[in-house]
Order: sequence, then C-alpha cells, then structure tokens
Amino acid sequence: MMTYARDQAAPPLGGQEGLPLARKSVLIIEDEALIALSVETCLLDAGAAIVKIANSIASAQSALDEGIPFDAAIVDLPLADGNASSLIQVLSEREIPVVISTGDEIDLEHPALSKAVAIIQKPHSDNDLIEAIVEWSVPPHHQGPLRSRASRSGKV
Repeated sequence: MMTYARDQAAPPLGGQEGLPLARKSVLIIEDEALIALSVETCLLDAGAAIVKIANSIASAQSALDEGIPFDAAIVDLPLADGNASSLIQVLSEREIPVVISTGDEIDLEHPALSKAVAIIQKPHSDNDLIEAIVEWSVPPHHQGPLRSRASRSGKV
C-alpha cells in the first residue's frame, strides 16, 4: 500500500469555537484510506483545527517528529508495517491521549494498551469517536482509567 501522510486544516469559520473539537489537533493512525478519510471528515466537521493522517508506524513517527502539539491520537492497532502497540507507548510518553479504534479483538491486559484512554470497536459512530476525544483531549496529566465500549471479559 502506498504511504500517505496528509495535513488538513479546518477552514477558518466564525462558528468553529462552538464545535466540540474547536482548536484541537488530532493525529489519525489508520492504514485503510477510506476509513482514515471518513474519520478526518468527522473531525473537521466537529471543528478540529488540524488533522494529520498517517497510515503506518513509520509515517506516524514522522508526523510526531514534526513537533505538532497533538491533543489526541486515534490509532488502529494492526497497520501495514506492524502492530501499533509500541506507538501507543510513544504517544503516551508524549502525553498525547490515545483512542484505539479497531475492529480486531484485543487483549486489555496488554501493557501498552493500558496506556490508551479509550477503546472504540469498529464500526462506531462519529459521535462515539468525538465523545472519546472530547472527554480525554484535556491538558496534560490526563492519566485515568481505560474506558472501553466492549465486553468486560478482558478481550475486546
């Protein structure tokens, strides 16, 4: 699959301030282009100021190296170049709240996954995604319990 990284800024509209993601910057790490573009549209419609898409661990690391102060990251676990668990650790160390958005079954006991602030099972609604970002894209020191919209069996 071709590597892509895309920046998109929301158009400067006077009404952006009243939207749930006004002035937020979000990194989307998703290797399915249509899903990534759909999430991007959702975030921009919700007022996000900056949305950057990365489709691999390598392109996500490049995006982080640019120094953009991301308010949140949306991460799919299986990517073209590997499992994103190690990337979740990097994001956490940078105090960037991570929302995992995946269709795969995952083990909630995995150490890296405990760093995520929310897990949303695909397919999910735009509202579920925005709610998770709004809840957790607060100033640093957001450390809190993992939230999941899935079973309590230890597997999602």
